[in-house]
Amino acid sequence: MASLTHVCMWSENGWKRVTAEQAARLHPGETVSAHSGLFMCELCGQFVILTDGNIKTRYFKHSAYEKSKDCSERTFASGVSVSYASQEHDLPIRIIISASSSSYRFEVGLVRAPIRLLGKSLRIEIKPKGASDLSYVFVRERLNDNGITYLPIGERRRCEGAPGCTL
Repeated sequence: MASLTHVCMWSENGWKRVTAEQAARLHPGETVSAHSGLFMCELCGQFVILTDGNIKTRYFKHSAYEKSKDCSERTFASGVSVSYASQEHDLPIRIIISASSSSYRFEVGLVRAPIRLLGKSLRIEIKPKGASDLSYVFVRERLNDNGITYLPIGERRRCEGAPGCTL
């Protein structure tokens, strides 16, 4: 059975790319359900299963109960060229609280893209809704070739606008 090849695992610092062999060492001899939310397919954003390895070598697979069965890796199996249409996916967002706890920042995650296929002059501009004078610009070199790239998209004081805030 071919394992999914675009899988990330949740860790303290966000989503990190993982192989079935690495995941098996962390979770020996047990099936890890898609409901655990621990492993995610980078291509479709759905949680996936790590098999128990009782019959075959351990591998990642999509759940039969997923809402959408349109993942290109599921449809065509591993080793096939995959196209990615960004408008078909929601992007992960994380909130980072500063060490002093007086502010927090937002970061948007971009799913791994094959850097070699992107133009050298690639430029990503993020313009938050409702902030017409604000934009964040990133160049190709900022993208991570082997996992989700998190890009900062703003920072706020923790109680900004909250009634009675004394910070």
